[in-house]
Parts: sequence; C-alpha cells; structure tokens
Amino acid sequence: MTRTERENAVILIHRHCVPSRTGERYDSHYLKTYFGDALGCYISNDEFKGIMVEAGIMPLASSLNKTSHCYKLKRIIPDAWSGSCLLYT
Repeated sequence: MTRTERENAVILIHRHCVPSRTGERYDSHYLKTYFGDALGCYISNDEFKGIMVEAGIMPLASSLNKTSHCYKLKRIIPDAWSGSCLLYT
C-alpha cells in the first residue's frame, strides 16, 4: 500500500465513521474490504488496523487478542455501507 493510498484511507475513514459507545460493532476484516474496494486497492488486515489507529479509532479491548479487531462505530453517511457486518462475538 502506498503512502498516498494510506492517507486516502484515513481521510475516507474520517468521512464515513466515528467511534461510538452506542454504534454498531464492525470487524476489521469487513472494514478493510469495504475501504479497500472504495479506494480501489488491497489493504491487509494488519495495515487496516494501523490505519484505524492513525485515524484515531481504537479497537475494543476485548478484540485485541483476535485476528480481526472489533470497532464500535457510528456511520456518518447511513447508506454508505451496504449490508450489515455485525461482529460475531
């Protein structure tokens, strides 16, 4: 992933979601696929987790030891994501 793609990913994340205690739970695998498709590039799960930290969005502590991190997010643009991706716990 190039530096420009990474910077664009952070911008896109800021435009589409914010951390929220009452938001829906999404896993990093789903989100990296969604944002990768939106940007037209491949984002690995580890790259995506780092991008979320750069965007100021931290995973739920309960998911830190798992392959896919879980994030509680509020969507800024409700129709931006088609289909639900509630994390299986």
